[in-house]
Amino acid sequence: EQARAWTDYLARSCFMLQQGRAVADVLWYYGEDNNVTGLYSHSFPDIPQGYNFDFASPEVILKELRVKDGKLCTKSGMQYSVLCLDPNATRMSPEISERIEYFKSRGVRVCGYVGEETAAVLAEAGVTPDWIYSGTDSLNFVHRTLPDAEIYWISSPVSQRRTAEVSFRVSGLKPYLWHPVTGAMEEVSYRFVDGRTSLSLDFEPHDAYFIVFRGKTDVNSYEKPSVRTTVLSDLSDGWTVSFRSPFGEEKSMHLDELRLWNESPDPWVRYFSGTASYKKTITLPECSGSLILDLGEVKNLAQVYIDGQEVATLWKTPFKTDITDYINGQTVELEVKVTNLWVNRLIGDSRLKKSERKTYVPASFYGPEDELLPSGMAGPVRLVCGNNPYPTQTTSADRMCR
Repeated sequence: EQARAWTDYLARSCFMLQQGRAVADVLWYYGEDNNVTGLYSHSFPDIPQGYNFDFASPEVILKELRVKDGKLCTKSGMQYSVLCLDPNATRMSPEISERIEYFKSRGVRVCGYVGEETAAVLAEAGVTPDWIYSGTDSLNFVHRTLPDAEIYWISSPVSQRRTAEVSFRVSGLKPYLWHPVTGAMEEVSYRFVDGRTSLSLDFEPHDAYFIVFRGKTDVNSYEKPSVRTTVLSDLSDGWTVSFRSPFGEEKSMHLDELRLWNESPDPWVRYFSGTASYKKTITLPECSGSLILDLGEVKNLAQVYIDGQEVATLWKTPFKTDITDYINGQTVELEVKVTNLWVNRLIGDSRLKKSERKTYVPASFYGPEDELLPSGMAGPVRLVCGNNPYPTQTTSADRMCR
């Protein structure tokens, strides 16, 4: 049951990444006397930032490619503006050499063995970067194109929040931000500049979402109304916490203030791995907008219930959810089930005699000297009133893209 939120996220992401066809400007031919894994198992070719690429084998060069309007095309519809030759392709068979010369004669731009830089050849071909970003040092992109829409998956692979200015090689279509965690879609501020679309995007730690361009528009810029939030109350104290281990042991305690399990003076709690239930009765303050429950710091997964009804399963930052639609009165029973990783139980058992241990693993990845991982709910837990800051409208991905 706890995996459902994660698998839904994967399903939504996979669905979006199967729409249309991939966009890659560079085709990288890696040669005949080695395989691509042997050459690039640890690093990729030095492709200029803002472009994607695909690898090409000798079979692809000989049998799968045709030329149309100076571009290399495949039977599946892929189009490449530049063919790059890997240093491993310096020596080639007569068949491959003849095929590449044929491509060149039909207007395909080829770089590599004549010493031309890929970026220079792309610029010469008039191919601008598919994406350009500033304000951060690392973003990952995947671009899919449809007849009437463009889809960009963007990943921020760092553990800090950050904001980036991103320019896309798209113009004349309205951009939307689509959240694979919830399926919700929202408008974003944008500007059309020199045939491109510029956005300012915020990323949570290890965040990933989609920017979808669909629907023609002649509005050159749009500013989304600002988000306004007000903290209504702090719920960080007065919790009753009930632990139940996978081995059937149970323990309950009252917390005047939240603290992580790994910091507990009680070894049973300190080494606990499993699910604990946090409960308290709360009186709801007045809120004229959306009522947001913000759990603060959680390690590692939280299931939120209002009066016994499941609201959401939260497995990544921010651990926030809109509870507006689940409120039926002024006073409600709030429950948060928190599940941590198995690591602390393994470390705790490694500090016991073998006869006293409750777990068994074929290989010991953790020992008595290892530090315990943060576990539990540290908060602060707050109720926040906002003007719909966290979109909850679930929109079918296929309906949005068609």
